[in-house]
Amino acid sequence: MMTGLNTDPRKAKLNEARERHFQDVIQKHPERTTIAFREAQTDTRDIVNSAEVKGRVLDLGCGTGEIAVLLSRKGCEVTGYDIAPVAIAAAQKHQSHEPDDVRRRLSFQLGVGGPLPFGNHTFDTVLLNGVLSFEAHPTPLLKEAARVLKAGGKLVVFVPEGLADYESTHIRLFSSADLEKLLADYYDHVTVTATAGGKRLKAVCFNRQERVFPRIICQMNIKNEDRWLRDVLNGIARIADGIVILDDGSTDQTPWICQVHPAVMEYDRQENVPLDKVRDKNHILQMALRQKPDWILCMDGDELLEDSAARRIYHALRTKEPDVGGFDFEFLYMWNDLAHYRVDGIYNHILHPCLFSCDGQDLTNMCFLPTGH
Repeated sequence: MMTGLNTDPRKAKLNEARERHFQDVIQKHPERTTIAFREAQTDTRDIVNSAEVKGRVLDLGCGTGEIAVLLSRKGCEVTGYDIAPVAIAAAQKHQSHEPDDVRRRLSFQLGVGGPLPFGNHTFDTVLLNGVLSFEAHPTPLLKEAARVLKAGGKLVVFVPEGLADYESTHIRLFSSADLEKLLADYYDHVTVTATAGGKRLKAVCFNRQERVFPRIICQMNIKNEDRWLRDVLNGIARIADGIVILDDGSTDQTPWICQVHPAVMEYDRQENVPLDKVRDKNHILQMALRQKPDWILCMDGDELLEDSAARRIYHALRTKEPDVGGFDFEFLYMWNDLAHYRVDGIYNHILHPCLFSCDGQDLTNMCFLPTGH
C-alpha cells in the first residue's frame, strides 16, 4: 500500500518490502485477496459505505484492488494506484472477472515513484486506506493528493487508532490529534472521527479552492548539531519534499540522525578541508538543484520552525505577487528554553532571507558569489 513518492534508496527498500508482503499474502493466504473475503470485513464496509467516497475516485495504495472493485460496483469511476507489481497484477485479474459496466469504470496503474501521473484537479475523491501508517515522510504524498483533487473534492483517510490493528510493518501510529495536526497543514477543512468498530480513525479533508503545492527542497550545511537536529528536521519535513545536507565533519550523532531521517534525500560529508563557505554553499546548492525544486529553503541545524510554519509558508507562496522571488524569515533567539526569546538590542526583529524561487532562473548558472566577508 505504499505509494513510492520519495525516490530515496531507503524508500526503495520499503517498496521492496511491500512487494514481498503482497507476494506472501497471495501465496500463503490467497483467500484474503478475494472479493468475498474483503467485502465481509467491517473495515471494507466503512469505506464502501462512506458518503464522501464518490464520483471519480483515486485509490492510492490500492493493494490487490478488492476495495476498488467494490467501489466500482457501487457506481464510482475508480483508478487504483500502487507501487507493488504483484498487487496490481492481482487487481487486474479481479477486474477481468467483472461485468462490462464495472470493468469500464475501473482501471489499475502501477506506480513508478515521483509525482503522481495524473493531471491537476481530476478526482472527486482520493482514498488513502491505511497508507499513512506506512509513510515515514508523508509530505510529498499529501501535496500530490491535494493537487489531483478538484475544488471541494475529498481526501478520505483511514488509519489504525494507536495500537489497534497494529502490524509490524507500520512505520507510524496515530492518535486523533496527531492525524488532524498532520492533515491540517494541507487542507483547510479536516474532520477526524473513530469508525464504528473503534479500531480505526477516519479523516475527511477538503479545500474549497483548487490547491497546488510547490516542490520545496531544503538545503543545510551543518556540523555537530545533534542537540536540536531531530526536531529541526521534523519541522522542515512538514514543508519540504526533501532535505539535502552537507556535513562539515561532525563528530557527534549528527551523521547518524541525517542518514536515518526519512526526509533526508541526500547526505554528503567532508572532513579536513580548508574553510570556504562559497565552495560549500555552491556544493549544497547543486545537491538541491538535482532534486528539481520549485523553491529552495535554506536552514541551519539549530533553526527550529514554529508549529504554524507550514501553513503560513504555503499561504504566503499561494498568495504572493508574481514578481516575488524570495522570502525573509524572522529569527527569534531563544533564551534558556523554548518559551522565552530575546527582543532587546540587536536581537529585535532580525530577518534573514531563507526561501528562494527557482522559477524563471537559469539554473545552470545559479551560484553563490564570494564577498569580502
